[in-house]
Amino acid sequence: GITWNTPSLRARYFVNDNWAARIQLGIGDGSGQSMKEANYFYENPDGTGGEGHEIISRTALSFQLGAEYHFAGTQKLDPYAALGVNFGFGSQKIVETDALAGAYAKDFSSERKGGYNVIGATLGLGMDFYFVENVYLGLELGLGINAINDRESSFQQVSPGLPTVS
Repeated sequence: GITWNTPSLRARYFVNDNWAARIQLGIGDGSGQSMKEANYFYENPDGTGGEGHEIISRTALSFQLGAEYHFAGTQKLDPYAALGVNFGFGSQKIVETDALAGAYAKDFSSERKGGYNVIGATLGLGMDFYFVENVYLGLELGLGINAINDRESSFQQVSPGLPTVS
């Protein structure tokens, strides 16, 4: 499906009237995952009985280097195409209470932590409207592909007396 990402801060430098170098910094990793998720699991299929939950907390930053080609130069209405190489990193923590692997599990609690790196590319089409000299309002839509590489993670069983799960 389509995912919407958090806003980012972008700077560009025009090398000439048509070409610009760009650098972008964003919160999030570009994958479209939310920074906080809560999932609930029930003992019975109809939602009755005991309840377990899983809380996922993420932190991530993304960085992009790229270039833009402006078809109309620096005219008042300026369509452009952009290509960028994406880099990112982040971490996530999953806390399960009365839950295990996406299902209700009475008296079982655990905590998992891990990190990840992201590398990818984005192709975008955009349009800027210059309403005052050197000040513009723009819109850009992009199509990106990212590879996510998980780093070392840890698992800690919080509930005593239960079998260890790995």
